[in-house]
Amino acid sequence: MKQLLLLFIALIPCTRSSVAQDKQIARNLFEAGEQAYLAGRFTESLDNYNRGLAIDAGYYDAYPSRAAVKERLGDWAGAVTDYNIFLDAFPENREARFGRGLARYHAGQFDFAEVDFRYLLETPSSGETTTIFYRQSPMGGGTDRILTAQGDIRDHIYNYLGLTIYEQGNYSEAITIFDSAIQLNPEEPDYFVHRGLAHQGNGDTKGAEADYRAALELNPGHSIAYHNLSILLKQDGKASRELLDKAIENNPDLSYPYIERGAYLLEEEDYTGALRDFNKALQLDPKSAENWLNRGLAKEKVGDLRGAYHDFTRTIALAPQLEKAWLSRGNILTKQQRFAEAVEDYSVAITYYPEYGIAWLNRAIAHHHLGQKQAACTDARRAASLGVEGTERLLKVVCGGQ
Repeated sequence: MKQLLLLFIALIPCTRSSVAQDKQIARNLFEAGEQAYLAGRFTESLDNYNRGLAIDAGYYDAYPSRAAVKERLGDWAGAVTDYNIFLDAFPENREARFGRGLARYHAGQFDFAEVDFRYLLETPSSGETTTIFYRQSPMGGGTDRILTAQGDIRDHIYNYLGLTIYEQGNYSEAITIFDSAIQLNPEEPDYFVHRGLAHQGNGDTKGAEADYRAALELNPGHSIAYHNLSILLKQDGKASRELLDKAIENNPDLSYPYIERGAYLLEEEDYTGALRDFNKALQLDPKSAENWLNRGLAKEKVGDLRGAYHDFTRTIALAPQLEKAWLSRGNILTKQQRFAEAVEDYSVAITYYPEYGIAWLNRAIAHHHLGQKQAACTDARRAASLGVEGTERLLKVVCGGQ
């Protein structure tokens, strides 16, 4: 018994030393994480923060820092989790509250983001901080620094609150909130662009156009304003390639102006130009199902059926519920006389969209080529009931006297 007691006593100093040693190792890892973050090595930074918190989970200052790294890596949900941990311990910390609001917004948690931004507007700030947040327009564009959460950033908070309300479909309220942001800072073009989107959501195209033009007066190189104005004019039958050219010229790193210009060129039957723009859009955003679909349509127009089939297949892999992708691949299969496979693709398109008249019509044609007269007749009649043009002749061919 005496030997066991002596052994236990001997271990106590060693255990205390080990705890202190672990905490020092954790601090070193946190410092390494910070240095890596400042150098732009975000994956390395995250690894250091993870290892440090695994050793000392009670070091709360590391959670907002790790959240910032996760934001830079696009892990917005992960950033929200880290802010939650920190705010559970320090619920009045405005920097973390603002950071969580932004992370929630980008993670699509709009109702929760709204809670954070309203809290910041309703709670007076106090004290100083050196925390700097990075703001990127949610509609695209470059990144710029904003003031600290303790500073005068009420216009930014109103802006993000407006965006969360907009995303929830409350366009009139969003307009009112953007009004407040603009009143506080009438020199920020993004606020006019965002209010323009809310006007569009309300069906007020004149209000939207006025806001987009106001944004362009403040910043003649504002690509998003050019892009949105172009879409708006297109809806009114006033498509303007010039606006899209300017949007691309001022910010060649945005994908959707290329998409819109490609669609414009496709309508103008400039298939080579459209393909060039869709190639660029895919280069900038290879995970966009829309980009793959558009390029597939352009490839089909230039006769590259194999390439079109590949692009439509990639579209389906990214967005299997997109009925137009199944229809488009079915059309390629029909052109390649692979009618049985075409029937399968048309059937999937119809499953996702039962009122898809053109899919019923095209499946009727595929059934007809396979000699499946009854199925072709049934599909042709369904297409006719949905008001698809050009079904009369097909009905005569596939249904005959039925």
